[in-house]
Amino acid sequence: GLSAILWNFVFIPPRFTFAITAGEDWLMLLMYLVTASVIGTFTRQLRLSESRLREQGERTEALYRMTRTLASARDASEAIHRSLEQLKTELDVEGSVWVLEGKQRLEEARQQGNFHPNDKEWAALQWSFLNRQPAGRFTDTLPAVKGHYIPLMDQTGVWGMLAIDTTPMKELGTESLALVQAISQQLSFALGRDDLFRQLQTRHVREESEKIYKTLLNSVSHELRTPLTAIHGFADALASRRSDPQ
Repeated sequence: GLSAILWNFVFIPPRFTFAITAGEDWLMLLMYLVTASVIGTFTRQLRLSESRLREQGERTEALYRMTRTLASARDASEAIHRSLEQLKTELDVEGSVWVLEGKQRLEEARQQGNFHPNDKEWAALQWSFLNRQPAGRFTDTLPAVKGHYIPLMDQTGVWGMLAIDTTPMKELGTESLALVQAISQQLSFALGRDDLFRQLQTRHVREESEKIYKTLLNSVSHELRTPLTAIHGFADALASRRSDPQ
């Protein structure tokens, strides 16, 4: 708009005034305004697209860093601790994780975190655990509660539950949802890996126990066979003497 006014002031007769008398000058000014408006619209859209791409790149980089941080955890407890720290840092919310560790009931699971559900929240947590689906706030199931509950699972089973206290949140936007989903996936991997390691360790201990048992049994059998052989031989000798008349 300002460039069109300056064009009129400097180049359109009478110069150095804002008066326009000729029809072609009006047409030229109109075309100039249309062109400037179109270029301005394209420029604004280009800047918006650039801003979205920059924000998307920053989100992708943040998710990548978060994934690497969780993947480098030494065990499930450390992965849970880092995940809850990420939730606090990025979303300013508290959370808790329930780890089954081979248990079948959620009441027997080990809890780690600062979010402690009341009876109403616990019912939503149980529903999510039993039905293997997210529940709670920002979902279609039990949205009146303040917690957001996600089963930590993979193709082999459920390893635990993630609970997020969404009280400070007004909505669970696309970015926040992507972060929560990434955290839940990494926790599922960590808990599954920890359970597999625990099974392998239990199997190794059982195999070593069986080896020790067999070794001990063979040793005891050998120790018992030696005196029994001697006794059997002595008994045979006595029997031979009694049968010999001399």
